[in-house]
Amino acid sequence: MNNDTMKTEYQAAYDAGRQMLQRYDRNEFHEAAIVHPDCSKVSVLPVRKQVRPEFLVATRLFHEPERFAEYVNQFSDANTRMWHTSEGAFTCIIDDHQTDQGMSLPRHGDHIARLVLRESPEWGQWIKQNQSPLGQQEFAEFIEDHHADFLEPDGTHMTEVATGLQATTSGQFKSARNLGNGSINFAFDEEVQGMVKGGSMEVPKQFQVALRPFYGLPRWPVDCLFRYRINSGALRLWYKMLSPEVIIETAISQTVDQLADVTGIRSSLGSSSCR
Repeated sequence: MNNDTMKTEYQAAYDAGRQMLQRYDRNEFHEAAIVHPDCSKVSVLPVRKQVRPEFLVATRLFHEPERFAEYVNQFSDANTRMWHTSEGAFTCIIDDHQTDQGMSLPRHGDHIARLVLRESPEWGQWIKQNQSPLGQQEFAEFIEDHHADFLEPDGTHMTEVATGLQATTSGQFKSARNLGNGSINFAFDEEVQGMVKGGSMEVPKQFQVALRPFYGLPRWPVDCLFRYRINSGALRLWYKMLSPEVIIETAISQTVDQLADVTGIRSSLGSSSCR
């Protein structure tokens, strides 16, 4: 018997045995199984060995609303639902429970997409320094490092303020008064070549910056009040951001609206578990 004849007979025997096996869905978990010819044994096939799984089990994490919405649109159906928290964490159950003619039909809820809004670096830096007094040099450096964030006055003007603060670090500040143009005038004495020379410096009483609360979102205008303290000739400076928590709340609310427009799914405030 040559090799070709042996291969043909082996193939015929394999095909005959394959036809005798019966594959069926064994239980409610859709486990695939093979019943042996003499019905003495049932072999359950692991899901990984099937041509494709019966249902999708996956959790995807996103930090950008646009990418999150694209994924949801790719896999969602009429029963997909979404929830969010007040901190900006969104959960989308893609295979959520199904309703059919008024009847509720449970589904696994194993296909999940999550969106966690991450705080932007600039927002974190401004929040960290909010209402924290600094010396002239430190405050000036903070302004210079964030000059691109300023809207009104603009970054150029605020850099000039920072330069003025740095130039008067050796001065003894005597008083401060509000000017009609919305600025604060600081009067100081500075020793120059053995003589005390008087001078003044103007700093805006209020300013506005543009910050992204989260990655993937546009910049928001943030109003800040300028604050100061003169103690024994030393000047301490800081700012107070107005209602940053409202900006966060509004940013999350607008993200909910944008996701609803793009995906057609209105997110609910809360959380969900299919277990």
